[in-house]
Amino acid sequence: MKIKKEICRHYGKKIFEWCIKKYGYSKHYKFISELVFRKKDACGDKLKGEHTDCDEIVVYLDEVKNISDLVKTIIHEYTHYIQSPVWFQRYYKLEKTFENHPYEIQAEKIAERDFKECLDDILKQ
Repeated sequence: MKIKKEICRHYGKKIFEWCIKKYGYSKHYKFISELVFRKKDACGDKLKGEHTDCDEIVVYLDEVKNISDLVKTIIHEYTHYIQSPVWFQRYYKLEKTFENHPYEIQAEKIAERDFKECLDDILKQ
């Protein structure tokens, strides 16, 4: 069962604000990314979210299963917002994949490490 769009938007905003307080702003961008919720296109990719070149953090509603999944996805993508976009692309040009890309590994570790703290904080609000 997928999480409802209204719940994603409600908690997504709180999670995003938590990330700003916890991790701060990126030194690589002049402005903060925008959190956007979309339905997945037909590409068949299993991404739950992404940080785009348009400076959006996109959460794909079809892929988010529950509130914990939403928290981990937003933290993961926010981590990409604070990482160097130049190095992010450079690693992919060096034929790194999602599984061995250093920034993907780091984003996964941070999301796993911090999601319970974030979840506890947003559920108290």
